[in-house]
Amino acid sequence: MWMWMGRASHSREYDQNLQLHTLRYAMVGMLQKPPAEFGEVVKRHFKLLAPHLRRQGARWVAECTDATLRSRLAVAVHNLNGELDQLEACA
Repeated sequence: MWMWMGRASHSREYDQNLQLHTLRYAMVGMLQKPPAEFGEVVKRHFKLLAPHLRRQGARWVAECTDATLRSRLAVAVHNLNGELDQLEACA
């Protein structure tokens, strides 16, 4: 039993770091610099999923247990929302 102690917190920390990098690179990064041949597909994908992505980002920030990481997640969510706002403005 003792060998499992602390693993949940390490798993949570890993997941929260993964969420941060997903926001930064897989979402914001892709919106800012989509592959040329997939630019329209990327825009449409994110435009269709925008409401869900906004809710998910807010949920990740709210559930984050580390104050420093929560702050970084909040910045990444803010950046994502800015990119999504620009997409929606181009309707």
